[in-house]
Amino acid sequence: MDQTLTPPLPDSSRPLISVLLPVYNGAAYLRAALDSILGQTFADFEVLAINDGSTDESAAILASYADPRLRVIHNERNLKLTATLNKGIGLARGQYLARMDCDDISLPTRFEKQAQFLTQHPEVGVLGTNYQIMNANGQRGMVSRYPCQHGLIRWRLIFGSYIAHPSVMMRTEVIQRIGGYQLFSVSQDYELWSRAAWETRLANLPEALLWLRSHPASSSSMADETVRRNSARISQSVAQRMAGEVISEATARQLREWRFPSQDEALAAARVIQRLARANLADATLTDEEKHLIRLDTAKWILHLLRQYPAWSMLGAAWQTDPWLPLHVIGWALDKTRRSKP
Repeated sequence: MDQTLTPPLPDSSRPLISVLLPVYNGAAYLRAALDSILGQTFADFEVLAINDGSTDESAAILASYADPRLRVIHNERNLKLTATLNKGIGLARGQYLARMDCDDISLPTRFEKQAQFLTQHPEVGVLGTNYQIMNANGQRGMVSRYPCQHGLIRWRLIFGSYIAHPSVMMRTEVIQRIGGYQLFSVSQDYELWSRAAWETRLANLPEALLWLRSHPASSSSMADETVRRNSARISQSVAQRMAGEVISEATARQLREWRFPSQDEALAAARVIQRLARANLADATLTDEEKHLIRLDTAKWILHLLRQYPAWSMLGAAWQTDPWLPLHVIGWALDKTRRSKP
């Protein structure tokens, strides 16, 4: 039988945030992850640390903490990540759900800034942040540059997942309403965003508020055939939701991985992008700024295709997407130059 070592908080002291922290053989980095959560400037939260059948020292590390905000739950057997997350959603008492992996680090103001944003923007149900990659030794490197606006994030779902799962804070009611995570062994976050994008608005904070650790055992390092297949199927479902567009799994993989073996396949992809962009731009719920950003982003993707296959047919497909495409290409290039400056 599963055990909850720390009793839930009484109704009168329900926290604003419930942190979902699945733990599986995370002893090497768990203490640093927990300390980064418990050291947040915003303190109104509970941590649901769910030990998913760890065989290392994870349980002992969890037991060494006396902080009353930490609730430790032990799964009797290894349920895997998706089922463990859904279990955490069922146990959560907070208005917001915050995610963290047991090998990452949240910067001190992460919860404060995300909670403030969600309070000020009730239309947003899923809020991520940018992140900085960190290796096994804690050395930091690349900083992500994810889009911040809902329209652009939703548009980008065709090409991949542009919300970092360990950085996210979500409205509990929204996630419960759409059924939580589907039982995907991998890509469960991408699949969740693909449904949430049509039920609520998505957003990212521009600041990197998470250090995401990349090492051989991390889930972000396990890019295998299952990930590729699941991601392609999710991209297919996004195209269907976005524009009623039925695309093949092969085309979905090409769009996600940006690999086009022939000019004909690249041209077919350009036409798919063209139709999806038009469907997005016709969405009356998007702001003028969001539509402008989608045009710029479409220009970027088409420009990449033109560089790979500089053919008149490709140029024609680009022109049909938007007669003002050349100006958008220039605008995208100028914006890229501006962002690259120190």
